[in-house]
Amino acid sequence: TRTQIRVLYLLSEGLTNKQIAVECEVTESTVKGHVTAILKKLRAYSRTHVVVSMSKFGTETILGNNTV
Repeated sequence: TRTQIRVLYLLSEGLTNKQIAVECEVTESTVKGHVTAILKKLRAYSRTHVVVSMSKFGTETILGNNTV
């Protein structure tokens, strides 16, 4: 979803769940749900794995044609 893409972008910027929640104006548990969904979709085992993959393969490869 667009929200998950935004969360993914903020995650890659190094923000914590709490900071992402403030930025997106949602609860921290909502962010945790989005992060869990992102990890499943990308078959990643951690937040760090997602960020490293984005660095290694490029944001466009990870996100496709979606934008933040």
